[in-house]
Amino acid sequence: MSDIHSFFIPDVEYLVDMKGLLVYLGEKVCQGFMCLWCNESGKNFHSMESAQAHMIDKGHTKMIHEGEALLEYSDFYDYSSSYPADTSVDDYRIIEDATSQLIFPFGARIGKRSLMRYYRQNLNPNHDWEAMKETKLNKVINHYRHIGWTGTFPAAAARKARDLKVMKQVQTKMYMQLGVKANKFQKHFRQQVNF
Repeated sequence: MSDIHSFFIPDVEYLVDMKGLLVYLGEKVCQGFMCLWCNESGKNFHSMESAQAHMIDKGHTKMIHEGEALLEYSDFYDYSSSYPADTSVDDYRIIEDATSQLIFPFGARIGKRSLMRYYRQNLNPNHDWEAMKETKLNKVINHYRHIGWTGTFPAAAARKARDLKVMKQVQTKMYMQLGVKANKFQKHFRQQVNF
């Protein structure tokens, strides 16, 4: 796709789920009849062929990956590696609340006695699927570098991560306001305490 249509995936080094992103983009064009660049800006097409023809004719064979469209693709990207390192955490121990265990810097874990049967298990998970996913991603990155791509600048990645964080905060605030508003639709309230 990069050779024929000049379609590049932005921030490919932060991409977590390439297959899911490509499937989503395919559904957006083939089932939703939408242009990837116009992105719901008022353009509606009546068929997949007309959407594809518009994208090729206008040179819209690219993803918009800025502003509000960044939130749309947030499930497929992970910008946590671009976050600044947090130096306020104690180096000698980290307590995980979800698992109630203490982790030391040299890798030792101390857990609850009631969970001892789980700590004694020696599980050897097969990570071949992760290695296969990494090789596919490396092939795409190497192909882009061969064409002349230099990578995403750290400042731009940090800006996108910050924008994504702000957008998610706004989204959760709006969901909370909607929930409170919807909770007041009931006209008649039942007394909670009957004396």
